[in-house]
Amino acid sequence: MKSLKCRFCNSEKLISKILINDFPLAPRSTKLPRFDSFDFDIGFCENCFLIQQLSVVAPEILYEEFKNDVIGEKLNNQKISFSKYISQFLNNQMSVLEMGSGNGFIIKQLAESNNSIKFIANDYNLNFENIYSNITKLDGDIHEYEFNEIDVFFSSHVFEHIENVRHHLKKIKSILKDGGALYISNSFI
Repeated sequence: MKSLKCRFCNSEKLISKILINDFPLAPRSTKLPRFDSFDFDIGFCENCFLIQQLSVVAPEILYEEFKNDVIGEKLNNQKISFSKYISQFLNNQMSVLEMGSGNGFIIKQLAESNNSIKFIANDYNLNFENIYSNITKLDGDIHEYEFNEIDVFFSSHVFEHIENVRHHLKKIKSILKDGGALYISNSFI
């Protein structure tokens, strides 16, 4: 399946620049080998110049299994660094939401050292036992929930999966309190 509109400006002026046919969907990132492939198409929008993935992976395949545990130490080191970065902005009595919590690696670290903060872990595939009284697990698409009291919204390695960036940013704006903060971490590993 191919994206027909820009993820940010909704323009239909998408230009394909790199197309790799039969690209492996999840190489070395699942517990058991997966042989699914898709046509990996990267392009940009002539209207707003956003570089983006034009091919869309079916969510039932993308979120079927939490893949970060398999990727391992390199990603975990990045997440430790991001957790330390986020922690410097946290204060008592805040509400903090993580989109894409997965195995809870970041949010569990933050919850353990910030007892007075209310954390919300969100993902399609929340894959951790919650032993923390200050974490609420919220399954599914964050865009389907209503909030208006969040002080900090953060995500790590999620932004590249957002279908409609403009809609997503509007949703985050509606979720955050006045003066609230958004932190996004993405990196190539």
